Amino acid sequence: MPKYRKTVETNLASKICFDIGCTERVLLMQISGIDARIMKGLLKNLLVTKSDRTSVSLLRSIPSSNISFALDFGILVFLTEVIGLHYLLSNGIGFMVGTTLNYLLCIFWVFSRRSISNRHLEYWLFIVIGASGVGLNELFIWIFTEKLSIYYLYSKILAGSTVFFYNFFTRRYLLFR
Repeated sequence: MPKYRKTVETNLASKICFDIGCTERVLLMQISGIDARIMKGLLKNLLVTKSDRTSVSLLRSIPSSNISFALDFGILVFLTEVIGLHYLLSNGIGFMVGTTLNYLLCIFWVFSRRSISNRHLEYWLFIVIGASGVGLNELFIWIFTEKLSIYYLYSKILAGSTVFFYNFFTRRYLLFR
């Protein structure tokens, strides 16, 4: 392996460790990629260890939000297609159920700090942020579906992706700093 390539891989591994918070850095790289000890440290810090880093919280919030979004999406489809509710009403109900699941995942896994000691107040503020997210979600899904003629399920995906970033950063800086 050329010396230059090994240096680039070593710097990448060190940068990844720095960004995620590895305590150990291994300078010897395997030909196949990053050393197993570095990967083990990265995965442990990303999945298990409590972390105050925004980058770790953001990476953890992706599967958390995806699970919550899947529940939200399933409720939307079920209430609209099976029960026959209007898609905007179904969307609001699904969004609030998904938000409650997301709250539980956030307090137990995504964020390590909590800014508010009163848990009832924290939950209601989380719901208020979620409700404003519902408003944005409803607005985006309506614009995409009614004004841009995008199928409502595709509109839901676009709206949900946009609202994800609003919810994450608002909650991170108001509730979990």
